[in-house]
Amino acid sequence: MAGSQKVSRIHVTVQTKAKSLLQYAHWDIAVAQRIMEEKIEFMGLAFDNLTIDELMLKFDFAIQNKSLLKVFTPNVALLIWSRHDAFLKKAFSTCEVLTIDGQAIYYAMKMLRLPVKATLSPSIFYHPMLNHFEKNSYRLYLVGAKATTVEKNADYLKANHPGIELVGWHHGYFDVDDPPKPLLEDIRDRKPDIVLVGMTTPLKEKFIFRYAETMGASICIGVGGMFDIIAGEAKYAPAIVRKHALEWLFRLVQEPRRLWWRYLSTNTEFLWLMLIELFKRYTPKSLTKIK
Repeated sequence: MAGSQKVSRIHVTVQTKAKSLLQYAHWDIAVAQRIMEEKIEFMGLAFDNLTIDELMLKFDFAIQNKSLLKVFTPNVALLIWSRHDAFLKKAFSTCEVLTIDGQAIYYAMKMLRLPVKATLSPSIFYHPMLNHFEKNSYRLYLVGAKATTVEKNADYLKANHPGIELVGWHHGYFDVDDPPKPLLEDIRDRKPDIVLVGMTTPLKEKFIFRYAETMGASICIGVGGMFDIIAGEAKYAPAIVRKHALEWLFRLVQEPRRLWWRYLSTNTEFLWLMLIELFKRYTPKSLTKIK
């Protein structure tokens, strides 16, 4: 790149709270901007095309600049639901970061020859993210799950990530359409850099979408069932299961009554939509024209 472009480096904006930006000091502003804006359109949603390191860079920039990132990670089921649910469609279309949850969407994009870099579900980026937060002494607030579960997560962070400044936590058993004012005030008063929301869909999307600005944190991330996993109340899907895009089957075995219809209906629709996309892409145009 031209020398004039390299004059402005990311590290010139680094302050004490964003020390991790130093590792990106060799990247110029133009490269960083490209990373921030790279999207992949797929089945009506625009996914951020990021690696874990690039996702952490986005977090650093948001905290440094005191901007807001609402982070959602739809899987196949949520992608399909967003095609029929106006709220989810709006939440996923207007959030600042949308990453892929699960190998099924990743492999589908590959089949369509889309240049996707990685799947970034909470189960994949959660621990690297906590390590990153600890290195930067970021301030963290937890919202979600049962009171005992979120307390176990607080204990886990204190024991395993003492560099993270855990400023508070609260269970997720409240009406997300009308959350307790003392909770929102407590979050705002404690000034966290990040709020992690461990709730099911659409509860986490509603809470983050409607109250992220009120809470005042730079980053609000929906992490789904990660609090349950950290507390030992749920299990990660084994690596071989994730590799073959069968996370849904692993979860179905764990919760058959709750999940059987969700996965039957959404997986069927997803496969049908993929067949249509593959037909459009690989069928000669002369055969797809309808006069």
